Amino acid sequence: MNGKLYIVATPIGNLEDITIRALKILKEVDLIAAEDTRQTLKLLNHFEISKPLISYHRHNEDVKSNILIEKLENGENIALVSDAGTPGICDPGEEVIRKAIEEGITVIPIPGACAMINALIVSGLPTKEFNFLGFLPLNKKLRKEKLNEIEKSEKTIIIYEAPHKMKSTLLDLKNILKNRKIVLARELTKIHEEFIRKNIDELLQEIDNLKGEMILIIEGNKIENKEENELNNLSLEEHYKYYEKQGLDKKEIIKEKYISYSQRQCSYPYRPRRPAFEKQPFACPFFLLLLARNGFSLRTTCCGSAIHFLTASPLNNRFFVFYSLRRLCTHDRNGLYYPFIQKNNKSLHRRIKGLAYL
Repeated sequence: MNGKLYIVATPIGNLEDITIRALKILKEVDLIAAEDTRQTLKLLNHFEISKPLISYHRHNEDVKSNILIEKLENGENIALVSDAGTPGICDPGEEVIRKAIEEGITVIPIPGACAMINALIVSGLPTKEFNFLGFLPLNKKLRKEKLNEIEKSEKTIIIYEAPHKMKSTLLDLKNILKNRKIVLARELTKIHEEFIRKNIDELLQEIDNLKGEMILIIEGNKIENKEENELNNLSLEEHYKYYEKQGLDKKEIIKEKYISYSQRQCSYPYRPRRPAFEKQPFACPFFLLLLARNGFSLRTTCCGSAIHFLTASPLNNRFFVFYSLRRLCTHDRNGLYYPFIQKNNKSLHRRIKGLAYL
């Protein structure tokens, strides 16, 4: 009979935060898998618990997870703990939990302290919806993607960061946060626990003097998303005029703005492709705008296959000649189609007006 794997949350600072149930499990299990056996030993000694320990950390997770699974299959009960907080949340644990589930082994959570939740609930920022991003990636490309996600997100953002990297992270965030509220939680549940509610420039001035474990809680981007929602309610032509008034040239509107517009308005997943013509997005928003200006009534926007466009089109008992559409358009390396637009291209406009209805 298989043993059970207990995921035991431990205090993040104050040892009195451990639960009665956690102490009971730690006393009863056959083995304790710890991120740092030295740190866990201090906890066990404090509560007068004596149990065999095995190290389980990021650098040996693949090997040790197999050893733990073998022991569980032999009927041993194991408690998994991290240095502080809940295992698996930016701490080792995910790998052995996944393998245990695959092998049909019972996994039981023993709830307790979790730093991100404690920081969030006293931040004063919205708690109904939030994104926990853990530690920001070190890879420049991945880091930029995460920063873009933070910039656009309407939800409260929670970030973990090491003390020696906090300044560089704040500098990265400075350009995207603007006037959004930010809270820095430091040394949670410890003697020097502190919550700093200041703007990012003030935080940067103080950060060199701050020490200890830190968490950032960032307000969601309400202003930018409000503007985006308003744009979503505009028609295609109104959308074009909006950016035209901002001084953008025609090419920039077509390439940057209309593509994002079409993806937002599309009623099914947008997947640029390059194979056979009928599987590629075959028309761009500017092309549909030209159609609309020439009297064609369209209620659907552009991204998708030709077959989908036909089935979604409101043109009763009539359909476009694909050959004409294809000759009007070309595609770039992303699989997006654009019309051949040239100055005084009367042929283009004649074709649009003369698109055959059958």
